Amino acid sequence: MLAEGEVLDGTYQIMNKIGSGGTGDVYLAYHLRLEKYVVVKKIKDNFVGHVNVRAEVDILKRLKHTYLPQVYDFVQMGSTVYTVMDYIEGSDLAAYIREGFFVEEDTLLKWLRQLCEVLDYLHSQTPPIIHSDIKPENIMITNDDDICLIDFNISLDGDDSSQITGISLPYASPEQFEKAKLFMSRLHHSHIVLDGRTDMYSLGASFYCLMTGQKPANPDVYNVPLSQWELPYSDGTAYIIDKAMSYDVNDRYDDMKMMLKDVSSIYRHTAAFRLYILGMVLSSVIYLAAMSFGIWCIVHGSSLKLGEEYHKINKRFIRYYDSGDYAKTIDTGYDLISDSRYRKILNHNKKDKIEVLHILGECYFQNEDYIDALEYYKEAARLITNVREYSDYYRDYIVALIRCGYIDEAQNELEKVKEEGIEAVDIQLLNAEMLIYNNNYAEALSAIEELKAENLNAKTKIHILILGSEAAGAIKDYNRQIIYLEEAYNLDNTISILRKLGSAYMLIVNKEKMTQGQVDMYTKKALQCYEELAQKSYSSLNDSINLAICYRALEKYEKSIRILKNLEGENTDYRISMNLAFAYDKNGEIDRAGNYVKKAITQYHNTPENERESEGSDNIQSLLALSRKYE
Repeated sequence: MLAEGEVLDGTYQIMNKIGSGGTGDVYLAYHLRLEKYVVVKKIKDNFVGHVNVRAEVDILKRLKHTYLPQVYDFVQMGSTVYTVMDYIEGSDLAAYIREGFFVEEDTLLKWLRQLCEVLDYLHSQTPPIIHSDIKPENIMITNDDDICLIDFNISLDGDDSSQITGISLPYASPEQFEKAKLFMSRLHHSHIVLDGRTDMYSLGASFYCLMTGQKPANPDVYNVPLSQWELPYSDGTAYIIDKAMSYDVNDRYDDMKMMLKDVSSIYRHTAAFRLYILGMVLSSVIYLAAMSFGIWCIVHGSSLKLGEEYHKINKRFIRYYDSGDYAKTIDTGYDLISDSRYRKILNHNKKDKIEVLHILGECYFQNEDYIDALEYYKEAARLITNVREYSDYYRDYIVALIRCGYIDEAQNELEKVKEEGIEAVDIQLLNAEMLIYNNNYAEALSAIEELKAENLNAKTKIHILILGSEAAGAIKDYNRQIIYLEEAYNLDNTISILRKLGSAYMLIVNKEKMTQGQVDMYTKKALQCYEELAQKSYSSLNDSINLAICYRALEKYEKSIRILKNLEGENTDYRISMNLAFAYDKNGEIDRAGNYVKKAITQYHNTPENERESEGSDNIQSLLALSRKYE
């Protein structure tokens, strides 16, 4: 149970509990870094030992669709996993039904179309994601009068029990209901295979309730078809819902694409459409011309306004990227590709769409999130028809494949684009990436030096220099690592290069034997990097801790303590307490140093082993030595 005001994972401040469900409690929380409200949802107790939890939650994180909440994170607390996702403002469809709210057919069809789109997206994933609990309570109507499908999960325990336990009557499909009965009776049930048509039935059942005001019958009973009700809706709409709710799964639509096709062309089933056609035939040429001109003016005016909005947000997107503010770039880029209005513009401007997708990939790549980078690079690559024109874009896609360890796929893509005209310099760069992946660092550095001598564009040269710094660092040639990074920073002083440079300066101080003058010189250089990050408000927790360490190394203890104390209120990271202990000890504040030594050791032991330094590290050994000093 999370308490009000508690800060989860140092990032999510719990505001209050807003509900409970089959998977656990749901909380409203405030994202301290993004400064926005989010939902923290308990996923499953006693998950320890299920090795696929992280991978499957990462699948949820990669889902990006206009009508789904974005999943940001997963957090482990003991034996409990929480997901963090968008907070959706609005009311659920159940509230509309409870209040007897009449929904106009145009609106009803819009919501139905949006749900078909998002379910088609989920079912098209590899492997397909079946929501398995669609009901009015899980369909949110946003303040913009669009839908958002919530409470979707994939199986986190390695089987399909999440699809057949805790089902919601009367919205579950007959086959899901039957499978659940067999499962609960511990009888054989694997012959019943659930697919996207299970969600299709539940979607139809939810709209059956919305249209009639009455819940459908339980799935083991036949429903009275909508076609037999007297409803203020067209025959076409009733036909679609009845077909989706067919008792026999084979009588439903084959998939959501087929259902979406009928929903999108519903007007062809209506009497209103036939009257419209008749009216158009009987209308005079003058009336038709006048109306057409008026409609053209309205549409053209709306298109111009939308076009202006699109260009404004696209310029802001590029500006954030050029400044190195990758977090804002990602947020703005996601607005571009997820908003249906802008998405239509992008679909008609392939070059713009390739650019937006590639830049989003770049942002994730610079943050060393190669999995998400690959997703966007791959989408951009699929749109590219002229490899020579976009040689560096295709190269970046293959680099991401290598960084993710998909070597066979990377080799296949490389062979394919060699025939299609990828630049020779990009092939050389990819070969260097492959050498580093195979730990052939010396050979990679030779290849990189050869590449540096080529006439490269700035972007490619920066990539080469950063690659060289990684290879040099791997063989502990820290001076060479710094030379590469300084050259890269002189070409483009982005946040990611600045952060790498600060880290390299600190690394050489800790790893190389040098005079005190050299130590001070490199520490001051590191300090400049982290001060610049702080001034630009781009500091991460690691950046702030490193800034405090630099101040302490330069005997500026008060500054070091002030930074760490500011961090302490938001985080329980043992490194903050540990560095406070070091700083207070150096500053002669014995009581405070002793207190923070104890606190740091407690926090260290409460930190998962894979998230903390080893006990043999210099820092932990120094902490233990300090502990003995203050015993």
